[in-house]
Amino acid sequence: MITKLNPLIRKFYLTGLNEELWQLWLKELAELLACSSMALAVVEQESELPLLLCSHGALPSAARSNLSAFIHTVDEGLACAERQDRGGWFYDPSTPYGLWLWADDTLWHAPELALLWPHLCQWSKVLYGHGRERQYLLMPTDTAALICSPEGQVRFCNPDAERLLGDVDTLPESLALLFRRVMAGGDSHWVTSQLSGMELQVLVHPPRDEEVLVLMRPMKQGRAFSAEYVMALYHLSRKEALVAVELAQGHLPQQIAQRLYVGESTVRTHIRKILLKSGSRSLNQLMVKMHGGLNGLEWSGLHRRRELLDAQA
Repeated sequence: MITKLNPLIRKFYLTGLNEELWQLWLKELAELLACSSMALAVVEQESELPLLLCSHGALPSAARSNLSAFIHTVDEGLACAERQDRGGWFYDPSTPYGLWLWADDTLWHAPELALLWPHLCQWSKVLYGHGRERQYLLMPTDTAALICSPEGQVRFCNPDAERLLGDVDTLPESLALLFRRVMAGGDSHWVTSQLSGMELQVLVHPPRDEEVLVLMRPMKQGRAFSAEYVMALYHLSRKEALVAVELAQGHLPQQIAQRLYVGESTVRTHIRKILLKSGSRSLNQLMVKMHGGLNGLEWSGLHRRRELLDAQA
């Protein structure tokens, strides 16, 4: 599910105010959810009509009434991130734009829309942020994140990183040492580092188009693994992926057998296949791979401003 949703999340932040891109995005979402009728609109303050309106299938009169009520809410400057009947209302008064999504009642309980919900809530902030004089934009997450030049110059950081580091142009020395080691050809995976007396997990990811992503999180903050993501990553079967997720969470084969209600010998057979398919010589190496990389949802938060401008051109 996550691997299917990730491309949509990426495109979601690149649609801007381009109606054609929104129409394509809505069509893909409707196909993913097997939905025959959906609608989406972007509303601007002090406007009686939506800035853009896209639909997949017929738009019922109830949807139009719901949209009119949302337009009035935006015009009144009232914050909302909620469902009203079958319409999802998303508006932050600190931005001039509101987002409206119409879908069947049953779809609002679908896991895909549950994962999409926080992105719907913050879309207008991300769009509005792109219009400011910042070369890069990183959407807010629970992880401190920076984009740096290959030389270690800080180009942009998200709010969590700003709170952690303050207004800095270069990395603190403890982070700079790790940064230089990875840039010199070291392994890129989560490692422990000290910063202002705080113990952190830090990941320096190698350059992408002359950019380096640095992520920081508290030591006790865990990491969620998706069976769907692992299946796609290593071409595993569903049962193998479930075992891989259990391994990543620190469970032993005997514990996994009890948790999945299978025999321990079955679990060990799955482990041998997982090691083979992932190209890992040992469980330790597999864990480094699984804990060391970035998953799709983490990458979905990273968007360069020029990508949005290109998409709108």
